[in-house]
Amino acid sequence: MGPRNKPGLKVLKEQSKMMNFIIDPLKNLDSYKNLLKDIESNNTPISTYGIIEENLGHFTYALNEHLGRQVLIITYDEVKSRAIYDDIRNFTNNVELFPKREVLFYDADAFSSERSHQRLSVLSRLMENEDIIIVTSLDALLDKILIKSIFSQYTITLEYGKVLDLNQLMSTFVSGGYERVPMIEGIGQFSIRGGIIDFFPPHSPNPYRIELFDDEIDSIRTFDISTQRSLDVVDRVKIPPVKEILIVEEFKDSLIKGLEKDLKKSNDRHEKFEHYLELLKENEFIPNRDLLIPYISDEYISSIISYLKTNALIFIDEPKRVDERSRDIKVDFNQKYTDLFEAKEVLSSHININFEYRDLLPIIKERLCITNSALIKGDINFNPKSIYSFPSKSIPSYQSKIELLKEDLNHYKYRGYKIIILAGSEERGIRLRKSLMDLNIESSFIVDRSEEIKSGQVFITPSSIKSGFEYSTLKFMVIGEKEIFGVGKKKAKIKKKSKESQLSFSDLNIGDLVVHENHGIGQYEGIEQLNIQGIKKDYLKIQYRGQDKLYLPIDQM
Repeated sequence: MGPRNKPGLKVLKEQSKMMNFIIDPLKNLDSYKNLLKDIESNNTPISTYGIIEENLGHFTYALNEHLGRQVLIITYDEVKSRAIYDDIRNFTNNVELFPKREVLFYDADAFSSERSHQRLSVLSRLMENEDIIIVTSLDALLDKILIKSIFSQYTITLEYGKVLDLNQLMSTFVSGGYERVPMIEGIGQFSIRGGIIDFFPPHSPNPYRIELFDDEIDSIRTFDISTQRSLDVVDRVKIPPVKEILIVEEFKDSLIKGLEKDLKKSNDRHEKFEHYLELLKENEFIPNRDLLIPYISDEYISSIISYLKTNALIFIDEPKRVDERSRDIKVDFNQKYTDLFEAKEVLSSHININFEYRDLLPIIKERLCITNSALIKGDINFNPKSIYSFPSKSIPSYQSKIELLKEDLNHYKYRGYKIIILAGSEERGIRLRKSLMDLNIESSFIVDRSEEIKSGQVFITPSSIKSGFEYSTLKFMVIGEKEIFGVGKKKAKIKKKSKESQLSFSDLNIGDLVVHENHGIGQYEGIEQLNIQGIKKDYLKIQYRGQDKLYLPIDQM
């Protein structure tokens, strides 16, 4: 998919070899050069230490650029994965965040597909073999997804000038989870009006419109969904599935048999799953397909790791914390599963709806793998063939005190440091350069990163970063706008939910009715301490219809 006059592969390779003063200083470090050699020769697993939170994004961005291969970063929770993604996003657009799946164990009339579409967008780019950086959490890594070949089988390519079988296209849309509507309004919809076909795939910021001349594709273009105006003309487009879980002929029969077997084992009526079984047999639409995952044969199930190219690099951030998190995930899920099972919202097979970390460890070990800890530590899961140190430290904040900045810059310049200042914007960068000039500090404002930075130079560029950092042994530092001005780049304001819509335990009285965004209306019954596999935690207890109870960990509120 792309504009007709797109650059060729040769041009792209030449562009990737251009200098980049943001990351190229690392090439002067012996440990970094040896690390690249070990990766190229597949001498892994490798252990690194010294890389801290502030420069982890920078370091993995450098690996992606210098090696020209996919990098999958695995960290211990969703918050950290978002922070790493944001840092890398400040350097490049060649990065994706793969969030964990939101599994609804209750039937709902409507639920957001935004997260699912984000995940599908990542899988689509991996299917295209793009050398991107993917940042994910352990929670997301443990999600079971369909194997790459099934995803590929239900992805079709349409090309300008080719004959189109309209019936086959409609069948592909339906199999891929698209919804037919009179006029599309969002991702996952398609419409057919005579010789005009509109559709909105998950990997695109805009929908597509195909116009036919008889049965031949006469044009393919993107268009603005609000104005209906055409944007870009393209010569081909791929249409991937819009649902992560597809119900396909390859495993539909075994899926039905597995569900029937679970229902027969149960002594209770499960109207929800009996209804699902009827819908499966009648080829009807099932909105909450995640509940069918345990019944798909193992041969059709994988993790995101299987979507990576064979030479992709897996980078595990703080492996000990990842291992600890895997145990917490298991404990939390087992408790949740027990409650759901008692409430007849799940069946016995749903205990296996996700992978366990130990299931994926052998697969990870077969890959090119780096484990990184801020401090050197042993690891029972990975026995490194080589260990490299990259001593790093954070940058102090100057709080707009330009005289303090002047003193430090003169000190670092005298010691031969290469200094990059990320000013956040061109206007701020130009203003900062003038301020430094008034203080007799020579600096250069540079937008294009292709210049080479030398010892004792200060480059100011309009990029941003959450926090600055220093590679101590390299005499290379990156100072962010937060350190200089005391504040970082302002984030877009997020509209907060109304006070009435939030579940806040501090204002609740026993007996109050509360609304949970996933589980609906229940009655607050107080705080209860539970001992789950030796771990004591306080939980909010909410009573639902019948004997259904929901326990919410207070530390996650």
